[in-house]
Amino acid sequence: MSAIDEVFAVIDAIHDTLIAPLCSVIAPIGLFLLVMLVLSRPSMCTNSKEKAYLAAQRSDLRNLVVAQEMRYGNGRGYATALSPDEYRTSTGVTLVSMTVGPRGFTAVTSYPGGTAKRCRMTYERGGQVEPTCDK
Repeated sequence: MSAIDEVFAVIDAIHDTLIAPLCSVIAPIGLFLLVMLVLSRPSMCTNSKEKAYLAAQRSDLRNLVVAQEMRYGNGRGYATALSPDEYRTSTGVTLVSMTVGPRGFTAVTSYPGGTAKRCRMTYERGGQVEPTCDK
């Protein structure tokens, strides 16, 4: 038997006596832990849905800035209500309130069928727009 054959024989022996038995024990335990982790987190889907509802509200508030700026640019100023031709919310999103001033406006949205959390935004002409939502 050559030296290489002896090395492979030792490797095979180590595999058969140590590694193979460990794999047969570790693999089922790992699978069990993975299944338990997934089953213990039912809120994963709920959180994803809620994130989508909040993202729709934030997007609608950003779109409101564009609509109000177009109106303002046409010399009509900011409005507390816009026509459907000027602005529409996404399906499920409701524009709860909007107050306007000479340099901007504040708006609040909700998503009654999806989440109790509301999003709001205060916009001042030329400023940054970043809606915030309830936590």
